[in-house]
Amino acid sequence: RTILDRIQLIGDGPQSLYFIDKELEAINKQVAAAEAAGGE
Repeated sequence: RTILDRIQLIGDGPQSLYFIDKELEAINKQVAAAEAAGGE
């Protein structure tokens, strides 16, 4: 899924910004873990 797909799934309700922030945080953690594993 792309970031845009995840935003569409979250919608535009009152908690949407919180959930979008959590999704982006999870994506950043995955990228950081992949870079750390590949860099060693």
